[in-house]
Amino acid sequence: LMDDLTDFQASEEWYISRGIPYRRGYLLFGPPGTGKTSVIKVLTGLMGYSLCLLDLASEGMSDASLTNLLNAAPAKSAFLIEDIDHIMTKLETSSSNTLTVSGMLNALDGVASQEGNIFFFTSNDPKSLPAALFRHGRIDVRCCLSWLDAEQAKIFLDGFYRGVIRDADVKALDMLKDAAADAAGKFYITPAALQGYLLHHKHSVVDAQKTFPHFCASCTLRSAKADKYDDMYADTLNQKARSSSAILQGDKQPLSLSTLPSVMSTTPMKTRFFQISPSKEEQNDDGNPERSLLGNVTQTKPPPTRYLV
Repeated sequence: LMDDLTDFQASEEWYISRGIPYRRGYLLFGPPGTGKTSVIKVLTGLMGYSLCLLDLASEGMSDASLTNLLNAAPAKSAFLIEDIDHIMTKLETSSSNTLTVSGMLNALDGVASQEGNIFFFTSNDPKSLPAALFRHGRIDVRCCLSWLDAEQAKIFLDGFYRGVIRDADVKALDMLKDAAADAAGKFYITPAALQGYLLHHKHSVVDAQKTFPHFCASCTLRSAKADKYDDMYADTLNQKARSSSAILQGDKQPLSLSTLPSVMSTTPMKTRFFQISPSKEEQNDDGNPERSLLGNVTQTKPPPTRYLV
């Protein structure tokens, strides 16, 4: 992912000289709690982009206002649209929406779309996404963030309990890492679930190690039919993306989930966060309500970093 973003950032003249729209789209999919949003925050921070949080379900969002909002965003921005599967389902099934599926897709890569845009989409169930979304310029790269594996569980624990020096703590941490690695092969464990458990024992790795079997008892056993989240969706996504040749980034992406705790703790985050949404109705000079098509682009505090140390 990082290599692809770096190449895109350095290729503006190449795109322009060949008449190719200069924009890029990324889909991060996986079960809830695997760090999809956190990965995006890290990537935009490393690249120096502003991150615009785009809520397509917000009141007053329409085809026209979405296009204007995208054009009103700060230069060198990335747009985050979370749970795109739920958004698309809502747009397709509700008759009261002023934002349509075709309007959203055209805003992403239509003639009025701003050059240099980067779009990040997250999804828990990418099977429900329409094939039209996988066209070049909408989703170019897709990446699965699955449940923790043994190595990631160990690295996660090293990051959470970094700095332990007492012999008893070091021994307990080694035992906890072995137990977590074994559990990751038997149960579906997300970073969010593991971190939620560890927060109850943040001051005592010994207690975390002793009570870890209780945490495992609350987890779901892995199924041989669905051992990897990306395997569950591979056939469907490949079929949808075949015509658009969207790239599938698998377990070998340069910035993997297992490296994020150390990246988050050592990399200065320079990302500015913006919430963009249609403006609410205001009265004009005649006292009648009116709505601005431009909407609001408001700088906000960064959202909390979840599921990562």
